[in-house]
Amino acid sequence: MAPYTLKPAKRRLGFVLILLFCLYPFWGGDYFHYKEIFLDFQKGAGLSGQEDIYDWIFRTFGYSYTFLRLSIWGIALLILFWAYKRTCQSIDLTLFFFGVCFLPTFSYARVSLAMSLILLGLTFIVNKGKLPKIISIVFGGGFILCSALFHKSAPIGIVMALASLFLINASKKKIVFIVLLIPLLVVALQNALNYFSIMELDADTFITDRARSTYFETDSSGSTGIGALIGTILQQGPSYLVAVLYLITAWSGRTSLFTVPERTISAYAFCITMLSLGFSLDLGYSLSVLQYRTLFFAFPANAVFLAAVHRNRIENRLFKFIFYSTIIGVGYQFIYSTYLALFLH
Repeated sequence: MAPYTLKPAKRRLGFVLILLFCLYPFWGGDYFHYKEIFLDFQKGAGLSGQEDIYDWIFRTFGYSYTFLRLSIWGIALLILFWAYKRTCQSIDLTLFFFGVCFLPTFSYARVSLAMSLILLGLTFIVNKGKLPKIISIVFGGGFILCSALFHKSAPIGIVMALASLFLINASKKKIVFIVLLIPLLVVALQNALNYFSIMELDADTFITDRARSTYFETDSSGSTGIGALIGTILQQGPSYLVAVLYLITAWSGRTSLFTVPERTISAYAFCITMLSLGFSLDLGYSLSVLQYRTLFFAFPANAVFLAAVHRNRIENRLFKFIFYSTIIGVGYQFIYSTYLALFLH
C-alpha cells in the first residue's frame, strides 16, 4: 500500500536476501558451470571467451568461489540499488518488482554488472543531484562507457541508452521515429558480421546453453521441447507486453507523471525491448542469442517502469496481467528446474 516504504531494517534484510539469491542461485545450472570455470582457473586454465578484466577479478578476488561471486554480483547489486535510489520516488516498490519479477535472470550471468552500470550512468546524465551538471554528465557517461569492459554485449545497451535520452519527453512523433529506427539498426548490425564475430556471444553463452540443456528437455531430433517453449514464453512474453504498456502510457502522455529519471529508464527499457524484437526476425542472419541477451538488459529497467505505472494507477488491468504473468514465469522456472534435477538426472 502507498506510500510503499519500508523501515530501514527491513530494507537491509531485503538487500541481504537478494544478495544471497545471487550468491547461491538454485534455479539453474549456471552456478555450477561457473564454478567449474573457477576451479579450472585455479589450476592454471585461462578464461576463454571472457573479457580481460575478469582475469584481474579472478586473480584479485578468487579466494573462494563464493567470494568471487560476492565481488561480481555484490558490486552489481550495489550499483543497481544506487541507480534505483537516484531514480525512483519509492525505491522499496521498485526493489519489490525487481526481486519478485526479475531477480532470477539478474542472478544468472556476469552481464548484470554491465546492465547496472548503464542504468546508473543514465541517472547521472539526467539527475545531477548536488553535483554541477557537467560533472554529473561526465560521471554518467563514464559509467555507461565502463559497462563495455564487463561484457561484450554492453555496446548494444549503450546505444539504446543514447536512444532513451531522445525519449525523455516522449511525444507521438518521437515514439514513431524510434519504432521505425529499430529495424534499420537491426539490419545495420546484421550486416556488420565482423562485429558479431568480435563479440563471440555464442562462445560467451556456452554456460547458459549447457544450463538450458539440463533445465529444459529437448526431443530426439535435438529440437527444443515443450518445456523450453513454455519457459521461453513465460520468461520473455511479459517483457514484450511491458513494451506495449509503455507505448500506451507514453502515447497518452502519462509518462509526464513520472520523474525525469523514471522516464529515462522506462524509455531505455522500451528501446532495448524493441531492439530485441528486431533481433528475433529472420533477416538472413540468425541472431537468436542476441535476441534474448538483449531482452535481458531491459529486465532491471522494467522494474522502474512497473513501479512508476503502479504508483500512478496506469492501465491497471494490463499491469496486473503483466505482473501475474511474470510471477507465473518465475514460479515455472523454479518448479521445472527442480523437477528435472530430481527426476531426470
